[in-house]
Amino acid sequence: MSDQNYLQKSVILLTGGAGFLGKVVLEQLMRQKDSLGIDRVILLLRSDRKRDPVQRFRERVATSPCFRNLPAGWEKHIEVLAGDLSMPNWGLTAEQQLETANQITHIIHSAASVDFNLPLKDAANANITTTLSTIDFAKACTKLKQFIYVSTAYVRPHTEGAIAEELVALPLDPAKTYDDIINDRANESALLTLTGHPNTYTFTKCVAEHLVAKNRGHLPITVVRPSIISAALKSPFPGWIDSYAALAAFVGVFGAGYLRVVAADPEARLDVVPVDEVSRIVVDQCFKEEAIHDHLKIVHAAVGLSNAMRIGDLPAFGTQYFNQFPARRQAYLRYLGPLNTMRRLQHIIFERIPTRLVWLAARITGRKSQARQIGKLDHVLKSIFKLFPYFTHNSFDFKMSYKKPVSIDRDAYLQLICEGVRTHLLR
Repeated sequence: MSDQNYLQKSVILLTGGAGFLGKVVLEQLMRQKDSLGIDRVILLLRSDRKRDPVQRFRERVATSPCFRNLPAGWEKHIEVLAGDLSMPNWGLTAEQQLETANQITHIIHSAASVDFNLPLKDAANANITTTLSTIDFAKACTKLKQFIYVSTAYVRPHTEGAIAEELVALPLDPAKTYDDIINDRANESALLTLTGHPNTYTFTKCVAEHLVAKNRGHLPITVVRPSIISAALKSPFPGWIDSYAALAAFVGVFGAGYLRVVAADPEARLDVVPVDEVSRIVVDQCFKEEAIHDHLKIVHAAVGLSNAMRIGDLPAFGTQYFNQFPARRQAYLRYLGPLNTMRRLQHIIFERIPTRLVWLAARITGRKSQARQIGKLDHVLKSIFKLFPYFTHNSFDFKMSYKKPVSIDRDAYLQLICEGVRTHLLR
């Protein structure tokens, strides 16, 4: 088969296309549709509380600013497949499954729950069950050229030295552990203590990778492991972000003037990668035909320790940026250092109490929209206090085999993140 024929027959199945990374991947696929020879993208979407999948795509996905630079009519190359990854056979009929499977040449599975607070069983259903069902579907795709599974670089608990692009050693049987979780026989705390994972998200993603390797058969699967995904560097446009996940949560509550104390090692480094760099790696790997190896191919999507952000630099830069806007509460930190009793007390006095008072005032005066926004900020503050110290006290040195690293000016990129959070999240 010639390269031209190969390209002309590309039909992509994309899961997670309504998410932050998923939308950027979809935008890139549409922007490069001709050069990649894409006929169409089949977007698996479920209903939300108010819309069926087609309405959801038209009203909630296609209208996103992420797609504003695409040519008119790009939506005609999208086929919405109404399905739910959490349901048996995705809720599709046998005829729908067969008809779809006979068309697919590439699968990009980016759907996941990035909520670190999910109970273990919920996290397993969101991150393991859905992945296994996608693999089962892929085995029926007779034209399949490549399967991309988007995982996370933090499947490896913190360790000194370089973190390799390989499966993480687990002191347990992943298949039995998954079965125990689904059947309510697992102890969440005991499992996290045993493996060293800080939360159910990274743990279930790690187990999922092992089960992908075990169940893939002859599927050509590549695992892409992003580090901390943040605002776009260039595409779809500089600063684009629409998710409060990860660093954006920190920047958002700090920029809004509610984050006052941070438990962190100022010298620790955060590996923050632009969402469009992750998308570039995902799409490049998707269209790379390779022989099927005995081992699972794993690719880190990160910037590397030498390009990572020093945590001690973030508050100073954020203070300078956000205090240009006098309508906001003043952005500054009272404390940056180890997690201790004083830090816990300051968290209550300078963060939780003021936030709850503002929330209560908004409720009493009937400002429901503001009350909802403050409620979200309060939830983020609680999450930062509980979940961030693991990442703000440890530096991760991700080894990267990918030969086309992006060049990032850390200060310029941090400015983009601040601008993106202020413009697209805080508004």
